[in-house]
Order: sequence, then C-alpha cells, then structure tokens
Amino acid sequence: LFPDAKVLKDSVDSVNKLYDDNHIITFFTARREKDREVTEKWLNDNGFKYHSLLMNKPRGGNYIWIDNLSVNGILYKDNWTDIINSLSK
Repeated sequence: LFPDAKVLKDSVDSVNKLYDDNHIITFFTARREKDREVTEKWLNDNGFKYHSLLMNKPRGGNYIWIDNLSVNGILYKDNWTDIINSLSK
C-alpha cells in the first residue's frame, strides 16, 4: 500500500521550494514506526527534500502540538501551491 501511494499534484515542487527557501521540513505521519523505512524510501524515490520524519501521529481526530518555540502548521486543502502562497503573504 505505502510503496504504491500516488504523489499529489505540485506536492514535490511545493515542498522542495519551502526547503530551498530555508524552511525546516518535517513530515508528520500517522504511519507506524514499523513503516519508517518504506516511508523514507517513498519520500526519497519521489524527490522530496526534507529534514526529518515523525511517525505515529495521533489518529482519528484533532491533536494539539505544544512547544516552547514558534511552530507554523499548514493545513493542506486540495492545492499544494496554496501552501506557498499562504507563506509568502
């Protein structure tokens, strides 16, 4: 299932632009730790640039991220280029 996941339109270019613009890219996924290797392979094979990968995101609802530093979260809603536009405002 994971190795055959489709890449969403504009996702690689959008993520890589953020990376190239010196944003720290961390993927946060509900995939289990046992699936780390296949997930990293998929990201790398599809050309995503990133700094880290967090596994075991809570499933089935909302969660709250608590940190002592400023954290920007981006809610993906159908269009990857909207992410770039929202950060450039």
